[in-house]
Amino acid sequence: MGFSAGGHLASTLATHATGADLPAFQVLFYPVITMDASYTHQGSRDNLLGTNPSQALVDLYSNEKQVTASTPRAYVCWGTGDRTVPQANSLNYVAALEAAGVPVHTLPLNVANHGFGFKTDFAYHDQIVSDLTAWLQSFEPGTTAITAPASTATHDTYYTLTGLRVSPSAKPRSGILVTEGHKCVVLP
Repeated sequence: MGFSAGGHLASTLATHATGADLPAFQVLFYPVITMDASYTHQGSRDNLLGTNPSQALVDLYSNEKQVTASTPRAYVCWGTGDRTVPQANSLNYVAALEAAGVPVHTLPLNVANHGFGFKTDFAYHDQIVSDLTAWLQSFEPGTTAITAPASTATHDTYYTLTGLRVSPSAKPRSGILVTEGHKCVVLP
């Protein structure tokens, strides 16, 4: 899961990893996807590739160009009027996923905001949480990002997506949890 430049990181993992390192799904919010100077977020591009990258490097990290049929399914949410990361990043990535036959769920929001994430005072917060929850619950039972479901994991600490620590005695049975060193989705 990634937001903005973190969306680039998450989509890079989803499009470049193979084998056991390949996640089962990707969740992207207003992601930087491309390194194409005409519609990237310039600061993200400069920080990742430097100020004068080769075309080969630009192409390698323009993740819309790296999608294959093996790319994991995606959830993509963005503001259609985003003035920080142009919506073309999301639109072109979604088009590449669809062209490769990769299932993709989109939630474009008619807002100019960037960085809304899971701000509870954001007008569409409840809609986002509900939509993402429904998408995750549509997976077949037992789908995990990297490891076995948390219900079978033996870790001492769990964290929710918002970073809240969950007591190990709670034995979480549903939701998305990050354990020490492993990411799991646990479905009801």
